[in-house]
Amino acid sequence: MRRSTLALLLMPALYSALVWGVILPSSQPVEARVLQRPYWPVPLDSLALGRALHTHVAVRGVVTLVGHEDDQDMHVRLTSLTGSGRFIIAECIPALPCLTATRLPWLPAIGDTVTVYGISRRDAEHGWWEVHPVEGVGP
Repeated sequence: MRRSTLALLLMPALYSALVWGVILPSSQPVEARVLQRPYWPVPLDSLALGRALHTHVAVRGVVTLVGHEDDQDMHVRLTSLTGSGRFIIAECIPALPCLTATRLPWLPAIGDTVTVYGISRRDAEHGWWEVHPVEGVGP
């Protein structure tokens, strides 16, 4: 076994601190714990073209469409600030509601400029790139 693997097995608390950036008291329910991770700033145009190098991303754009799917997911179309017309979909799921920095539900409005934080992926069914699920929203 490699030394680094052994160290991680012996020190799970250290591993948690490295991965999540914070160790919260275990007395809190899982739902109340806020897991922090690094999000890489990625230009919306780069993600829309599939050129993002990271999975956990922060993407900024203008809200141009808001819709709700049959599975109760909320789709928010974010369009590039550059005027290129490129877009991505920010997808909020019921199991992980989109919350603002003040922990209030995100109610997107057409024309809002926002930054979404979450997992980047390609939606092969629709042929677009998205942040799904969105793990946070900021101004």
